[in-house]
Amino acid sequence: DREVDGVNIAVLTEGSGAEAKAGDAVQLHFTTWLEDGTFVDSSLNQQRPVGIRLGEGMVYAGLESALAGMKAGEVRKAVVPPAKAFGAAGRGPVPPNSTLVLEVRLLTIE
Repeated sequence: DREVDGVNIAVLTEGSGAEAKAGDAVQLHFTTWLEDGTFVDSSLNQQRPVGIRLGEGMVYAGLESALAGMKAGEVRKAVVPPAKAFGAAGRGPVPPNSTLVLEVRLLTIE
């Protein structure tokens, strides 16, 4: 377990190859819960991975922190404080000042 930019990260499954870094295009699956276990969202529901370019602000800061240094095939659990998620405003089903729990699986790095 370690902390990256205030996000607590645990590697659940080791990946292999190069580490993801700013500028890389990645494909991933994620599932998000509130700290109390309430389900928020999952890319698995759409059965289609999410594609983003790291470092371009396409996702909230805590997800970027969770992805930094991941290798293809790696699975991580991340606990994201409100300041690195949706803060005092909240967003959609995420209430204001919520801590998020993520499970992220990095599929590919380009």
